[in-house]
Amino acid sequence: MKTGISIQEAKSVSIVDFLARLGYSPARVSQGNVWYLSPLHPKRTPSFKVAIDLNLWYDHGLGIGGSIIDLVMRLNSLKSVAEALVAIVESGAVPCASTLPQAHCDSPYQEVRESPLRKWPLIAYLDSRGIEMDVARRECVKLDYALRGKSCYAIGFKNQSGGYEIRNPQFKGSISPKDITVRAHKKKGKVAVFEGFFDYLTFLQRWGAGSDAVILNSTANLIRARAVLESYAEAHLFLDNDEGGERATAEITSWLGDRATSHNSLYRSHNDLNEWHVKARDANKGTAVDSCTLQ
Repeated sequence: MKTGISIQEAKSVSIVDFLARLGYSPARVSQGNVWYLSPLHPKRTPSFKVAIDLNLWYDHGLGIGGSIIDLVMRLNSLKSVAEALVAIVESGAVPCASTLPQAHCDSPYQEVRESPLRKWPLIAYLDSRGIEMDVARRECVKLDYALRGKSCYAIGFKNQSGGYEIRNPQFKGSISPKDITVRAHKKKGKVAVFEGFFDYLTFLQRWGAGSDAVILNSTANLIRARAVLESYAEAHLFLDNDEGGERATAEITSWLGDRATSHNSLYRSHNDLNEWHVKARDANKGTAVDSCTLQ
């Protein structure tokens, strides 16, 4: 995999700059440290620290830390350093000395244009994820944009603040500002909760729009969803089978009590709902499950 950047160069990319490009703003600056609400887990108080001089981070809520490579791997659930290097390059952040936290960087995504989904490589990518075009076209758009002088395109999924989650076969990222996405149809009865939009598209394809939906677009956005979730009589959770998904499930359950129900046992042997859906489709075993139809 060609990354376009070495490990040493990547480690010189300012974590403050990188977080700004993802839409995260400092909560405070103190004694050479920049504090944030954690991008790795939902918290109401700043627990994520970046040491400017060392360009290292530490999350006091999780008791972990490291370099920008470690952070990118955790943020995007990546399995290799090479994937993290590609994500750093695609973010538009450049190797340099640490920047001052007060300096807000312009988005690396320029000339963003929205149009209906038609491009063949994106259609093929959706098919590889088991998503039919009629479902995807209702919920997503094609985004054309310039990134570091290069013309690019991707599937775009819009959030409540006007930003986008973007995906194509080579890239997973976001155009700030980061936020949750809410799909409100029936209002205040039942709500289905998803971590990523491909899980939401999977749900729609398999079981239809039987409830309202909240797509977190990252478990770091969970606190932004609290007021919305608390307004519903029932919350049905389809979160990932990993550490972040388990923490988010526990947090929502602490808010809602028995009004929250997790359905991750349906895809327990897989990381998320979409992965289970694709494997079931490929094995010709995919059947709807009555307990997940939230009519």
